[in-house]
Amino acid sequence: MLAIQEQDGINYSVSALSYNSSKYDYIERDQPLQQRDITDLNIIPEPPTNLAATELLYDGGGIAKSKLVIDWQPVLAVKDYKIRWRFGSGNWNIFTISRLDFEILDTSPGVYTIEVYSIGANLRPSLQPALLTFQAFGKTAPPADVVGVSLLAIDEASAIISWERATELDVLLGGKVLIRHNVAIVTPAWEDSQDIVPAAAGSQTQKQVPLLEGSYLLKFEDDFGNRSVNATAVVVDLPTPQPRFAVKVYAEDQETPPFSGNVTGMYYDPELDGIVIDSGQLMDDMATDGDFDALPTIDVIGGVNPAGEYEFGSSWDMGSVFDVNIRRRFVARPLLPGQLFDDNTLLIDEWPQIDEDNLDRVNAEMYVRTTNDDPAGTPVYGDWNQFANAIVRGRGFQFKTIATSSDPSINILIDELGVEMELQLCTEQSAVLTSGASTYAATFANAFYQAPNIGITANDMATGDFFLITAVTRLGFTVEFRNSAGTSVSRQFSYTAVGYGKEI
Repeated sequence: MLAIQEQDGINYSVSALSYNSSKYDYIERDQPLQQRDITDLNIIPEPPTNLAATELLYDGGGIAKSKLVIDWQPVLAVKDYKIRWRFGSGNWNIFTISRLDFEILDTSPGVYTIEVYSIGANLRPSLQPALLTFQAFGKTAPPADVVGVSLLAIDEASAIISWERATELDVLLGGKVLIRHNVAIVTPAWEDSQDIVPAAAGSQTQKQVPLLEGSYLLKFEDDFGNRSVNATAVVVDLPTPQPRFAVKVYAEDQETPPFSGNVTGMYYDPELDGIVIDSGQLMDDMATDGDFDALPTIDVIGGVNPAGEYEFGSSWDMGSVFDVNIRRRFVARPLLPGQLFDDNTLLIDEWPQIDEDNLDRVNAEMYVRTTNDDPAGTPVYGDWNQFANAIVRGRGFQFKTIATSSDPSINILIDELGVEMELQLCTEQSAVLTSGASTYAATFANAFYQAPNIGITANDMATGDFFLITAVTRLGFTVEFRNSAGTSVSRQFSYTAVGYGKEI
């Protein structure tokens, strides 16, 4: 040190000479003079460590979108970082940030290459970056399976099915809860089931459904169309209901010939013993110079049409207008028409299950329409309405099914198709009536479907009195009271009529 000088009472000026011990070797031995490092501005920082990425969903204005959240461990004495990323072989995106994480919004399925550099105080980046190659799935990953499914019957025709709320954002925002039904109670298959109600919103946790015996199966579907891998089932084994009268049981598969109703865009395949949707190409279009022998044996050639209809072969006349319980019956399964029967040496019943993951893209629904007119005349029918288990009012009933496929490579095979029509037990009780000394004609307030059973309660019978019930019809009956001598007498009585159905 040479001198210290006060300048303004606050600051001091120090004069000194620097000391470099290598000067002696420089003078005496002609060795290079070592330069002293008196600054940190020339230090090149190390790259960050533990670079990682996490894929998440976020609410992008009411739409679920995917993003990557990138983070890393800090580097000592480094404040800023340069991040470079690109999707696939696209252009690089470059950002300089002053934090330890970064988000890439609205990502797509594919490979992302990510580089992160440390930037020193001299604004020089690290020589090498922290490098990460990340496989993003975007919204292609399937939602989780539905959990917490339960069903509570609210009457003989309907129930409430409940489940735990979805956790995935792409299900809650624009997704669905799919609900299907299968007549099987043991090991029901999702692909062999049909929609029982329109899908619930992804944010819902319960839905009213028609009550049918069998299995209800649920899956989540996100707004991208991905569905849960496994269906969650709840089994319904209905208790014995109140007695009902089976008016008509349709089983179109047991008709002679089977499925002899009217088809539009569908046909009966005798080899499969069921009805399927037409293909997009007619067999006539495949023949060359009338050579039909060269055609494959299966009728489904080309892509499967989106939909087809089958209308039952007969209408049903109730005779009068009644409220009728109707329940559908489906046994159906997906079918890949690409394989020819001639190419398979096994029996159809021995064919293995087709290894596909989108076989649930087919469905079948049942519809009914009614008229209050005489079906044998010139009736005016109402609109077709979808049903599974319902009470429908009418005199004439007609049924049809609509089968659909959202994948042209997959058809639906309906093995069994039917409807059960039933009338509920009805009871009519009268007030106290006076018969008069003759035959009394009682008329029911509402006619039954068939003649009911009649019970008489007499109030003032004398010893030896008796009564005769005659001419019991669905409209009424007659009763006559007589004394021990067989002479008609007047008595007070009431009646109870128990039968099925109540004419409207």
